[in-house]
Amino acid sequence: MKINKILIALFVLLSSTVVTYGQVQGISGGKLTVPDAYPVEKGRFEFEPSISIFSSSSFFDSGWNKINAPGETRSSLLNLRVTLGLMDGMELGSSFSTGMDDIFLGSKILLFSENDINLSLLAGASFTAGNFTPADSVKAPDSNSYSLGCVMSSVLSDKSSLDLYFTGSAFSGLAEYDKSLSYGASFGVFLSSRFLAIVELNGYTNFGSSVYSSKLSFIPGFTYKFSGNLLMVIGNQVDLIGKNELRGNTIFTSFTMSF
Repeated sequence: MKINKILIALFVLLSSTVVTYGQVQGISGGKLTVPDAYPVEKGRFEFEPSISIFSSSSFFDSGWNKINAPGETRSSLLNLRVTLGLMDGMELGSSFSTGMDDIFLGSKILLFSENDINLSLLAGASFTAGNFTPADSVKAPDSNSYSLGCVMSSVLSDKSSLDLYFTGSAFSGLAEYDKSLSYGASFGVFLSSRFLAIVELNGYTNFGSSVYSSKLSFIPGFTYKFSGNLLMVIGNQVDLIGKNELRGNTIFTSFTMSF
């Protein structure tokens, strides 16, 4: 496969560099990119602007090999999320990014909570807003997705916790694949009452008639709580392995405001 063909086909995924395209979006965050099992409290409202800066000078080919690209790719993305605690144990939210290519809807429903273990159902959908970039030529104008999954959160000690999630998605209007799996793990340790150090693994695999593309990333970072209503998140996503995907580095930050 020629380099130019690979790069053009994969640019459609740039808008979801930090949060994978098949991952449920619009829901409240966990630590960095992996969600947690705790819905927003009933009557509470979250607003979260975030920005990410992506750079790449290589890609993963169809044989899972890292190939240097001719030149460097850079992009930035502004994302906005709003999430409402609709009722006890249930939230509903939406997110959209710069350019309004897609609008995402997501919901988190608490299923189980006992002995420091929580399990929630994740459900979401994305709908094309009608705005396209040249890279979107690999999508149909009516490309939509529907996702369903779950997330488990466990309190390991008074200072540490673990989140694990898994979602499956079905797509319409994509040229090369129609199904996707997203998965990840997040571990955090409080170094102080306000500072949480975090490491994550987050990835996805897209399927057509076989595995079309895949990527697994390592993401270190931290959160800092200024007050009960304001949380800052800073992280750095480093792509480790993949197939038919850009290999890059993403620095991102967000501010979660609760009302």
